[in-house]
Amino acid sequence: MKVLVLKGEGLNCENETAFIFERLGAQVTKRHVRDFLENPNELLENHVFALPGGFSFGDEIQSGHLLALSLSKALKGIWSQFLAEKRLVLGICNGFQVLMKMNAFEENRTIALVENTPHGFIDRWVSLRVHESFCVWTKGLSGQELFLPIRHGEGRVWSSQKGTETIRGKIALSYVDDVNGSLENIAGLTDATGQILGLMPHPEAASISWLLPEDNKDKADLNYKIFENALHYIKENHHA
Repeated sequence: MKVLVLKGEGLNCENETAFIFERLGAQVTKRHVRDFLENPNELLENHVFALPGGFSFGDEIQSGHLLALSLSKALKGIWSQFLAEKRLVLGICNGFQVLMKMNAFEENRTIALVENTPHGFIDRWVSLRVHESFCVWTKGLSGQELFLPIRHGEGRVWSSQKGTETIRGKIALSYVDDVNGSLENIAGLTDATGQILGLMPHPEAASISWLLPEDNKDKADLNYKIFENALHYIKENHHA
């Protein structure tokens, strides 16, 4: 399995993200944002595209906004081919914000990630419920409860419409408790193909037992299953 992880320009979780994939035996390339934008066709040489957490371009205008604009322009035509070839995308925290602004989860732009309610940066561990959805990454985890860290100030899922009709079947994860005012406590979304997962919590920071608080060390294997699912999917579809 070949994995491309973006780095630089304010992203700061590329090493942890790469490490988890490497632990699975994947061949991981950490590519600087500017270098990738000069050669976006490199995406098609990989099975997984990972956008890690951080503060890309200083979160100017809005979190992930400038990186999303740059990627949308560079990947025009490439993005749809990448997905059509049954490859995977993971966006964690800032990466989720980027994917949201790339309109990766729906076509009619009725959802967005906005500032938390109450306003402010949240840095804590949270319990999450895995939903039945299209998502490849959470396959076999429906009904399970994960325990992951969050650290964001702009992670509240908001919709211009009442309810979640436009994203039915696309809710991958929700907070057990209301932590940031997110619609239906949503913490993570998938797209219609199930190949894209965007989530505000950080599974790359909680997939080894010694990284978790003492009372929840047993959740590490469940968190790790997110990455194992990616490996199984690539093996099934690319004979990797």
